[in-house]
Amino acid sequence: MGFTNHISGRTWVGILVTTSAIALFLTRPHFEWIANATDAIGLTILGLAMLPWLGTILESLSIAGFGEAKFRQIEQRIENAEEAIDNSREINASANVINDTSDDNSLPADRLKSLSVDYVSTRKSMPSSNERTEKMATLFAQMRMEVRKIGKSNFDPSEGLNSDDPGENLAAIAYGYTFVDDFNMDEMIGLINSSKQPFVQFWGLRAIQNSVSSAGLAAFSAKNIEDLRSLEKLIKPRTDRAYTIGRIVKGINRALEAK
Repeated sequence: MGFTNHISGRTWVGILVTTSAIALFLTRPHFEWIANATDAIGLTILGLAMLPWLGTILESLSIAGFGEAKFRQIEQRIENAEEAIDNSREINASANVINDTSDDNSLPADRLKSLSVDYVSTRKSMPSSNERTEKMATLFAQMRMEVRKIGKSNFDPSEGLNSDDPGENLAAIAYGYTFVDDFNMDEMIGLINSSKQPFVQFWGLRAIQNSVSSAGLAAFSAKNIEDLRSLEKLIKPRTDRAYTIGRIVKGINRALEAK
C-alpha cells in the first residue's frame, strides 16, 4: 500500500542481496576457490551483505563531510522515486474511479457515508493483499471525488478525525487531502498516532505531505514538528508510511536549516 505493512520492493532487494551474501560467507569452506583465498574475499562478501543498508548506516552516523554531498544527491533521488511510486498509485486509483460506470443518483454526502462503510467492510472481508490495497485505494479516490462535490462549507473534518470509526477517519482524511488549508493539523497528527490501521496512517501522512507542498513550514506549529519527529520513531521501519513521514520530516528539517 501504498501504505500497508507489506515490505516494499526496495527492501526485498536488500534482503535478497544480504541473505545471499551471508549464505555464501557461511558456506565458503565448501568452495575451494574461496576457502583457499585470503580473508579479503570473506570481508568483501560481508561488505556486500551490508551494502543495501549502507545509506541508513551513514545517516545514523552522520559523518560530516564524508561524501555528504554525493550521499544527499542519492538520497534525494531515492525520495523522488518513492514519491513517483506513491503518485502512480493515486493515478491508478483515480483511473479506476473514472472507469466506474455505475449509476448512483444519491447525494454526495450519502455516497461518502456509503464509501466509509464499504472501506470498513472491504478491510474486514478481504485478506491482506495487493488486491485489497488497490480496492481500498479506489474507495479513497472515490471519497476524494465526493468531498470535492460536498465542498468546504458542508463538511466538518474534525468529526471524522476524532471518530473511532476508521471509515469516517478515512473520509476526513480525504477531505484534508483535497482541501489542504482547511483541516486541523493537531487532529490529523493525533489520528495518525492513534490509528491501528496502516492504510489510514498512510493517507493521513499523504494529506500532511500535501499540506507541506502547499504551505511549507507555515502549516506547522512547533508542537506539530516535534510530534511528527516523535511519530517517525514509532512507525514501523521500511514501510511506505516510514518513507512518507521520513520525507515530511526531512523536508521540515531542510526548511528550518534554510531559514
